[in-house]
Amino acid sequence: MFHLVLGVMLSAAAAVGAAGAAGAAGAAPDIAIARCATCVPPGPPVDAGARVRRDILPAVFEIVLDPAVARATVTVFLGEATMNGIMIDYRNPVAPFSVGAGGCSMTGTMMLRLNDTPNVSALYIDGVVSGSPDPAKCTATARRAASGPTRAFRGDLVQWRTPVAIAVLRDRHLLTASVAVEVDVIQQTGGDQAIILSLFNGAQRIWSTPVTSAGAVTLTQDVAMGEIVVRKGARFTITLPSALSQGQLIAQDLTIVTGTTIVDASGVLSSWPVAPAPAPPGNRSVPPATAPSGVQ
Repeated sequence: MFHLVLGVMLSAAAAVGAAGAAGAAGAAPDIAIARCATCVPPGPPVDAGARVRRDILPAVFEIVLDPAVARATVTVFLGEATMNGIMIDYRNPVAPFSVGAGGCSMTGTMMLRLNDTPNVSALYIDGVVSGSPDPAKCTATARRAASGPTRAFRGDLVQWRTPVAIAVLRDRHLLTASVAVEVDVIQQTGGDQAIILSLFNGAQRIWSTPVTSAGAVTLTQDVAMGEIVVRKGARFTITLPSALSQGQLIAQDLTIVTGTTIVDASGVLSSWPVAPAPAPPGNRSVPPATAPSGVQ
């Protein structure tokens, strides 16, 4: 079972301690656990590629799930404040967020938990919110409270069905002025990884092949499109990532001819890290007031 987790430790210990003073024995009450009997689960799994809105008052989270790559883009709205462009993917395991306006603030961590098909993947959140739950009071013109209620929360912001073949990352870069290479790292059942290697002329795919750690793949004939020729004889191999080294896709004797110009594009075409450690179990929900809404 493969679990892809993207996360970082929550950096809000002071806020948690303040909540605990009002709760039990100096520890912040975990709303998701304390109110488990009435917790609202994140709803039925959506499809990859969905755009989901989730309310954890006073904030609103908008999550865009990539349809083909293990990647989520999140925007957080809180009163007049916005934190956008939070990209959570395989190469970026740290996804903290912190947003505040008026007397309100929210700080925490988001984690992307990716499971093998047919399991469900999830975007997990762990954080602390303080101030009024009313977004109308989270503005610069509202009176800033000297102190306010502080609440811890955790659970799945959204769950979605994992595609049969999910790329944990996608690299694309130019080899020449017009020829690009695209590398999809595919996670397979059992933890092994494979590569889908494609060559493009502009936006048009001209050649594609899977590459696994079982052995090299050799281009057995020229690939031609117009005046562009990728010469036969190129060899592609991969090494899998480990705790000590990154995975790599390496090309040897990769020669691209455009008219009278000859380019040797041999070398490392892509590299990627080993998967981070597994995430917490996803069987905890966020508080009842944060039922999912706005699934598009």
